[in-house]
Amino acid sequence: MDSKTVWSRPVRVHPRPKRALGSDIPPIVRNSIDEAEKCMQSGAYLAATAMCGRSLEAICRHYNTKDSYLGGGLKELRDRGVIDSRLYQWSEELRDQRNNAAHATDTEIGAQDANDVMTFTYAIIDYVFLLAQKFDQFQKRKNDRATKKKAGGQPTKAQ
Repeated sequence: MDSKTVWSRPVRVHPRPKRALGSDIPPIVRNSIDEAEKCMQSGAYLAATAMCGRSLEAICRHYNTKDSYLGGGLKELRDRGVIDSRLYQWSEELRDQRNNAAHATDTEIGAQDANDVMTFTYAIIDYVFLLAQKFDQFQKRKNDRATKKKAGGQPTKAQ
């Protein structure tokens, strides 16, 4: 190694590091997605996919959807504006994969498909519990600044 060699920062690739979830994630959702992670780490891809479906069910339960079936609960979340049409489309695909994983069929779910299901599940969790809240907080700060400015106060620096 010569003096011009530059090393990049090391990154752990195996086992895949556990994804950190914010404290705003309800325990019922957190427990399900944590179980899905454990299943992925051990190569239990059917189980990981089933647990991702359970995470979606937990989101429905958190929002007290009237329909006890996942399909109806997801439609209700869309109709209430908790998820948009794109996330609804993703969630329907996740529901289908969950059904394949949870019921005795000849469907195989490999590592890549299970990883995609995990990625989509995390995206829905992030949108529902983190991004929506962050956007609401951003809008409130913006509106508070505008109100203060209208009232004759000094404009404040955006935080």
